Amino acid sequence: MVRPKTKEKRGHRTYHGKHKNMRGGGTRGGRGDSGKCKHVNVDELDQLAGQDGKVEINELKVLGRGRVTRKLEVKALGFTAAAKSKIEAAGGQAVVV
Repeated sequence: MVRPKTKEKRGHRTYHGKHKNMRGGGTRGGRGDSGKCKHVNVDELDQLAGQDGKVEINELKVLGRGRVTRKLEVKALGFTAAAKSKIEAAGGQAVVV
């Protein structure tokens, strides 16, 4: 059985939703993983670390903004030179996964 609203809207161009705006990647910020936060700064590592000082962020890159306040062992996808030097200056380790 066809519902009255469905029957009423049949034949209209946009009955099935938007078409033109979704052709490119611009409405969603790009294609693939673009637009997602794929990095974390050094100043956020203290909040992510547990009591033992270990942090595992396998899908993110660590950037160098901020300070490291304690000894941390960080495992990440990548490190900038500034981030790596700050972690190691505090007595920690920067391990690339």
